[in-house]
Amino acid sequence: MNKQSALYRIFAWIIVILVVAGCSVPQIKLPFALQNDTSMYSVKGRFGFTWNKVITFGGYTTSKFNRGWTTNESNSSDVLQMKSAKQKFNFIQYTPDGKQAEVVCAGHFEESDVNVVNDFFSIDLSYKNYFYGSVLLDKGMDIWNFVVNNPDNISPKNLDMGEAKNDKGDVIKIQGILQVEGQNIQKIFQGSVYGYEFIHNGTTIGAVSTINAGAVWIKNSISDDLKLVLAGMSTSLLVRDDLEEQSNN
Repeated sequence: MNKQSALYRIFAWIIVILVVAGCSVPQIKLPFALQNDTSMYSVKGRFGFTWNKVITFGGYTTSKFNRGWTTNESNSSDVLQMKSAKQKFNFIQYTPDGKQAEVVCAGHFEESDVNVVNDFFSIDLSYKNYFYGSVLLDKGMDIWNFVVNNPDNISPKNLDMGEAKNDKGDVIKIQGILQVEGQNIQKIFQGSVYGYEFIHNGTTIGAVSTINAGAVWIKNSISDDLKLVLAGMSTSLLVRDDLEEQSNN
């Protein structure tokens, strides 16, 4: 575990202690655009994450999580071509109205795989610390690939951490959230990431908090497909955060 990551974990435990002592739940500082016309969902099933668990938030739920990938996933997802990945998992994401998508994710790559990602996305990547996944809608006919780069620490001057993109060229920007509502972050912890903001066509359409049990916000007015994509990415980032903590312990 690197020094910054260790400090982040210490601060996370401080937050938990404050919750117990003050009987209030600290939460990420919500982007202004999500303060209305937005549904907020508390996450259940995340604590003590293990394989074969199910994660839910509101009417959104998942299948059991599986290590690795199965033969059922679409070969048109670039993430499946990344042979060096050591952290692989897959699941099905369900929406309250019964829509579903396959989600495949991977992390801990070798340098040989970074070109696959760089050829598709417009952001600079460090192969040592990026997380890559695909949300496959309509049985793989509509695929959103997403990547998050350097998720442990970022500069407050540049919150861009990644993006999601489909074959049609539609893009969702992923930015880090560095502030906790009602908490003054000491300088030593500044740059630690407590959640992610999703921006589509210049408008924030959702967010996910990775502190404590977790929480998800989804804009009510966006399309059902976009809601499904955000749900799949939010679940993936929650699980990724837990897997990183387990691997560092």
